[in-house]
Amino acid sequence: MNKTVLWIAIVSSFLHAGLAAGYEHPGGFHTIGQIDHVKSKVAAGTEPWASAYRDLKRTVEANYVGHTPNAVRVLCVAPYGADNGGDGLIVDSRAAYLNALLYQLEDDPARRAMYAETVRTILNDWATLNVDLRSAETTGERDACGATPLIMSTAGSGLVLAAELIYDYEPWNTAERESFKDWVRELLLKKATLPARYKQTNHRDWAFFATVLANHFLDDEGRTNPELTSMSQEIDELRAWIDRRIIDGPTRLGAMSSEIGRGKHGLWYSYYGLNALTASLQIVYNTTQIDLYRYNSSRVKSAVDYLLYYCKNPGEWPHYAGSDLRNCDSGWGGSAWPRNLFEAMGEIYDDPAIVDYVGNESPITYPQAHHLGWHVPGLMRPSFEFPDGSGGGGGSSGGGEAPPPLGAPVLLP
Repeated sequence: MNKTVLWIAIVSSFLHAGLAAGYEHPGGFHTIGQIDHVKSKVAAGTEPWASAYRDLKRTVEANYVGHTPNAVRVLCVAPYGADNGGDGLIVDSRAAYLNALLYQLEDDPARRAMYAETVRTILNDWATLNVDLRSAETTGERDACGATPLIMSTAGSGLVLAAELIYDYEPWNTAERESFKDWVRELLLKKATLPARYKQTNHRDWAFFATVLANHFLDDEGRTNPELTSMSQEIDELRAWIDRRIIDGPTRLGAMSSEIGRGKHGLWYSYYGLNALTASLQIVYNTTQIDLYRYNSSRVKSAVDYLLYYCKNPGEWPHYAGSDLRNCDSGWGGSAWPRNLFEAMGEIYDDPAIVDYVGNESPITYPQAHHLGWHVPGLMRPSFEFPDGSGGGGGSSGGGEAPPPLGAPVLLP
């Protein structure tokens, strides 16, 4: 092998190191570096981490420690109506995720075990009892079970978040972990997120979130398993999706396609899709150090700016003229949205306009959420400095400077 070929091979190997099998666990959405950083802030009593941690601990110990799981044999969730297991999955995922966070952040061994055992019970319950799901994609039952893939993506992903966080808990043994991995492969991926990827709405955003999260948890099995997708494939598809999902050009720069036409819920659904999309990008960065937040001239930032502008100026929202618009301060869907998203994006883009909008409501927790993207951004603040364990400050490092805020979106008459 000549020196040029050898050098190319070495560089290629280095650039794709983040795509290799054998990822770090815990990892994915929350890295060991981030966890250590937050623990140090809490231990020092530094705000807002200290207050956010106290709030989380109070919420979990009042509502979720020792939580009894609600797994069902066959999951079937109707878009509007009958629900066989969906509500149970939502509360189980929230309980598992928040207990798992405390397991990682708490120092007292007895309390850590208490939190971890709650998570272990929930994960084992779903892994052993939930053997199938019904959906429009798998059975054609659009009206009866049409929301199943979405609920699996939004709430089932919370179980994967929890599994990552207790990965190092020894009583959750190899057999139990492998059983849960089977549930992730066979139900979450093969029967829920991958079949739903043809949709052009927030369903696809959430499918991306669940899939890249699962890819990290499974150590990128899609590289060798043709029934799954690899992290590299997901990154390519995310780039293409960003290009299609976020409108470019002079008419609606930054608008979320499909969601702006949702009538009085257009602002909510724009937030809902963007929440999942940005959380997916965080997993990609933490896993591979590939920064898609600034892909294609920071197209995602234009969507954040678009949503922020109309949250500040709902009377100018051009996509719905009714007086019953669900604006960002309506309290509909829980009072924390969209500030939970903006608290995270203020860190990522280091943008004072975003930070100012969150204001004194920081640190944000979204306890009512049925989706677990940016659920506790006031405590688990994202950054580009965490994957290597260095800890750090603002999110603008490691990916280039964000563009200046766009101001009012440009709209043609």
